[in-house]
Amino acid sequence: MIRVFISYCTESDGETATSLYHFLSREEKIEPILAAIYREPAIENAEKIANEIDICNFFITFYTRKGKENIWVNQELGYAFNHVRQNNFKIIPIFNNRSDFDGFLTSKSHNFYGGFKLNEEEPDRTMEEVKNYLIDKYNHPIKLGFRIENNRFESSNIQITIKAIIWIYNQSSKKIQDATLDFILPSIFPITISGSGNLHLSSLLENFDSLVKTEYESKIVPEFHSNKFTINRNIQRFNFLLKDILGLNVYEIPVKIRIPSNLTEFFFGVYVNIPLFGTTYYQTKMQKDETDWILDDFHCLKDDIDGKILIDYLDSD
Repeated sequence: MIRVFISYCTESDGETATSLYHFLSREEKIEPILAAIYREPAIENAEKIANEIDICNFFITFYTRKGKENIWVNQELGYAFNHVRQNNFKIIPIFNNRSDFDGFLTSKSHNFYGGFKLNEEEPDRTMEEVKNYLIDKYNHPIKLGFRIENNRFESSNIQITIKAIIWIYNQSSKKIQDATLDFILPSIFPITISGSGNLHLSSLLENFDSLVKTEYESKIVPEFHSNKFTINRNIQRFNFLLKDILGLNVYEIPVKIRIPSNLTEFFFGVYVNIPLFGTTYYQTKMQKDETDWILDDFHCLKDDIDGKILIDYLDSD
């Protein structure tokens, strides 16, 4: 979800800003936040506005002839400037004349966009340009990869254990903090304990404790969006807390996957959630190729194209 804060002067740009808010609200991927219409100089209102800016990815300021003289527009812009070095936060001015820029808008920071000249006769055209820019430029900064090493650790008549690598690439230049990486797996090994009914082993997936730092272990189970999955089995989950992912860096997390010997393929999901950026989902399919297991599919779901992630398995019986 793309969160956008809209800063404006009520007297001069309130109507246009409200129209932009409603226009962006119609786009499913965008959540606009319109600053309070009545801007009493109260600490409660200031705190509310600051909190709203904190949760946004983009800051749109109506820096028009009158807007640039408004105290709230300038204070909000100053507060937003503190975010330009964090999490790809961008400031986007809407203006009458670029020569009106001064103060923070003269900064050379890469997180200032050149902005849009307000088409006063056809403002809808400006709004369409803003919307297209937001959708085109907003990218989830974490990209995931997955590979099988094909070297078995254990083998028996019941199961094999193979090594796999999940790699995490921060495509942005900024540090990402407190992301969660969550695996949604089919629960494959039912066992029975007298008087307890059917239970399942705690995890199909295990991490290598000697190779993964303890701070990657998540003590908080991430939110589970069941509407994103097609679940044909009982499930189990395995998750990490990614505390500090430095910009333009790749991290590898080695894992063990325990696979019953009677399976021929299985499907599971992986998703990564980042505060302010939301969630991306990946479908994973592993398939048995003669005696070895191969990765048959690992791709990121596109919300407007792909369906749900499948959680399932097939056996040889």
